[in-house]
Amino acid sequence: MMRTILTLILLAVIGYGGWYAYQHFIVGGAGGAGGGGMAGFAMPVEGTTVQPEALAIVLNATGTISADAEAILKAEIAGRVEKILFEEGGRVSSGAPLIEIDARSARANFEQAQASASLARQNMQRMQPLAGSGAIAATELDQFAGNEKIAIANERAAAVALDKATVKAPFSGRIGIRRVNLGDYVQPGQELVMVTRADDVRIEFTVPEQQAAMVSAGQAISFTSEIAPGEKFEGTIVATEPSIDMNGRQMRVLARADNADGKLRPGGFVNISATVAEKSDTLLVPEGALVPMGDQQLIMVVGADGAVQPRPVKLGLRQAGRVEVTEGLSAGETVVTAGQMKLAPGAKVQILPPPGAQPAAAEPAAATTDTPAAIAPEATEPTAAVPTEMEAEPVIPEALTPTDETAAPASEDSGETTP
Repeated sequence: MMRTILTLILLAVIGYGGWYAYQHFIVGGAGGAGGGGMAGFAMPVEGTTVQPEALAIVLNATGTISADAEAILKAEIAGRVEKILFEEGGRVSSGAPLIEIDARSARANFEQAQASASLARQNMQRMQPLAGSGAIAATELDQFAGNEKIAIANERAAAVALDKATVKAPFSGRIGIRRVNLGDYVQPGQELVMVTRADDVRIEFTVPEQQAAMVSAGQAISFTSEIAPGEKFEGTIVATEPSIDMNGRQMRVLARADNADGKLRPGGFVNISATVAEKSDTLLVPEGALVPMGDQQLIMVVGADGAVQPRPVKLGLRQAGRVEVTEGLSAGETVVTAGQMKLAPGAKVQILPPPGAQPAAAEPAAATTDTPAAIAPEATEPTAAVPTEMEAEPVIPEALTPTDETAAPASEDSGETTP
């Protein structure tokens, strides 16, 4: 019984000693002033050396497609629809007749006005010689002249009313689905059909007030639409609103895009991106390298001696999982990108190679910003299995390495073993 109790006490002491060593020498970080661990131990972490590169400033927005010209044709006179002269969905030319409305009443009014105008002209022609000879007073001649003008004006008005009986295409384009049937009686203002010209389309969108200065006519845009999944379209900004909308603090922007193939439909929704500026010599770090501390953002910078120190930084633009550092970091410095949360100031670290990197691999090419979408992350070779931070084996400190005094190997010459 006593032996069992002693055995349990011994196991408890050994377990506590192991836990204490792990907490103080492994988790506690490297030796030196900050870590409080064993001298020479380096914590394996992921990191990157920051180099200046170009940063494309990409503006993202949502917008709407609208036709270059679009008109809903309406009846201008009352009457019955006598003829429909188009195929729905087809193309029409400017001035082509589309719908004819019963014009008997309008034609009768025109003929009456035409006769009155003709009579007024004849009367004026007869009265002019008489006025010249003094046979009639000048005031009487003026009366005939006035009657002639009124008759001519009535004739013109009747001609316009008669012309309105035939509904014509205001411009060349594609005609929609008719909204009346043959024989329907229509009233002035009733909708008949829509005509659309969309060989090129308008793209209208808004940008926030703080980005308004970045946008100007002539800039290229690219956009996608659910109308044509998987396709990307190009356009050009042609105009910006001279004022900011006071309600939403937005500025309206107009772009145009070619639509000769007719894939884009007016009224459709689009996602827009545009590279509006580019900054050179920008320092970018992964967002995972940031350590929030109150209202500050810190990064762990690796010194020449392999020790890390937290440093406050100021941030700028964010793109594709990386963030611009505007203050607090210099080109060529190495920052910890993963594992920094378990480091104390002054802790020694060992920078692990990037996941999938080969031991003798050449330096990766610098990220480019040829496309306006987003900044590409640093290129790495694909790998089948990447060890996670927890899977990385820690470097065993020299202090824990067995020595000749603690565990001497067997001697090959004598064949003797150490008792």
